Amino acid sequence: MTKKALWKDIWKGIWNNKARFFALLAIIVLGTGFFGGISATGPDMLDTANRYYQENKLFDLKVISSYGIEAEDLAALEKVEGITAHPIRSIDAVVSEYEYTMRLYPYDAETMVNNYSLVSGRLPKKVGEIALDAEMTRFSQDIILGDVITFHSDDPAEGAPALADETYEVVGFVHSPIYIERTSRGNTQVGKGTLDGF
Repeated sequence: MTKKALWKDIWKGIWNNKARFFALLAIIVLGTGFFGGISATGPDMLDTANRYYQENKLFDLKVISSYGIEAEDLAALEKVEGITAHPIRSIDAVVSEYEYTMRLYPYDAETMVNNYSLVSGRLPKKVGEIALDAEMTRFSQDIILGDVITFHSDDPAEGAPALADETYEVVGFVHSPIYIERTSRGNTQVGKGTLDGF
């Protein structure tokens, strides 16, 4: 069979089975497109997450203790080459008016790790101001900018952090690199046992 006759036979076969040919062609094109997209998605997601974490200075390692971290523990951490320790105390408390359980972190614009991304309002500038988890606005419109909220927490154990003030004005809503998922904020020993936000 000559080359010309072979091509004529191929085109005749395609012409007589147009629907089948185009269906197979579509399956091949879609499969190739999906494979290319899925192959590129993983590295792109890792690169996006890495950039977000670096921009917001997410900690590389978290050291926690059920008994607290002592000054000697911090000194031991500082001796490890290449490590800069940023001690942060958090307090779990309940918003009295709504029974929302929150994890409260200190805010220091100068030495802050785990920087917040502002969604609305502004970051706190003085004592008595607070910025809350922006994800809370997805499930509740109870707390808005300008509201004054009051926290209460269990009596702290000796040496444990405690709230200096219990009443704060909400000046902003933020995202944190510590919490990237929308479904859970973790567990706590106060309130209902699960955190609603930070």
